[in-house]
Amino acid sequence: MALQPYLLQAPLMIAQADSMFAEEGLDVEFVQMTNAEGIPALLRGELDVLPSLGTPALFNSMARGIPIRAVADRGFFDAEGCTFMGIVVPPGRAASTTRSPRRVKRISIQRAHAPLYVIEKSLASVGLSVDSLDASTVPPLPEAEALGKGTLDAAFVGEPWLTRDVVAHKAELWLRAERVLPNAQIGFIFFGSKLLVGNRDVGRRFVIAYRRAIARYLEGKTPANVDIIARVTGDTPELVRQSCWPSMRRNGRIDLASVLDFERWLQQKGVMPVPPTPAQLWDSSFVAYADSVLARRHQ
Repeated sequence: MALQPYLLQAPLMIAQADSMFAEEGLDVEFVQMTNAEGIPALLRGELDVLPSLGTPALFNSMARGIPIRAVADRGFFDAEGCTFMGIVVPPGRAASTTRSPRRVKRISIQRAHAPLYVIEKSLASVGLSVDSLDASTVPPLPEAEALGKGTLDAAFVGEPWLTRDVVAHKAELWLRAERVLPNAQIGFIFFGSKLLVGNRDVGRRFVIAYRRAIARYLEGKTPANVDIIARVTGDTPELVRQSCWPSMRRNGRIDLASVLDFERWLQQKGVMPVPPTPAQLWDSSFVAYADSVLARRHQ
């Protein structure tokens, strides 16, 4: 399984650290790799599980009939939750920028399609567009310094950099993703062909362990959870406690309507000629099986 040391992977970190995979009879090997490496590995069958945002490469592969499916939720924008991603401005400028959004001229953004979707929707909510701005991609440390000095007017930032920048008085939250795209799906657990076709029993046991880990994660910022996440991410326990932990659905299901909205946006961008059907995109049978097993265990 691919794993990157970020907060969105926290339930997987918990499942491994607390032996939840082992208790379901699984020996899971974590391989640290980027999406650019993980997606081809999943397509080739070298990787069985990919926690990821939705991407054109994955969706296009599904539409062509390649056996890849989303099988569980890996985070969503909770309208009632904290801000995990958002657009920030220099300190003290949020109110004035809200009154006069066109004062934003220079912005730091991410070009990958999933964050760009959030950025475009956020800017559109105040009458701006990426094309109308001087947009560049600035790495996190110089981005924070540029915001602090006011040489950048805005930046799209996610955790843990969001908390770092705000706590250090380098930035102030302006546009919150969960308010622009309430309940939108952030990410997924994707299975490749081995677990979808070759050995579905292993996939079922994986999702049972994952669901158990989500329940532990949803207990919140307990000392045990903070310790596990800090050890894997390398962040300090204080930063882990201060950061916004992304919302996860206890039942593991995804918000299909928001995914279809994202697919339509990808089509408009010309990067997804034909979207996957819901059946090609989402296999709910794994979380449904986990429902029945976990319900029996709690009787």
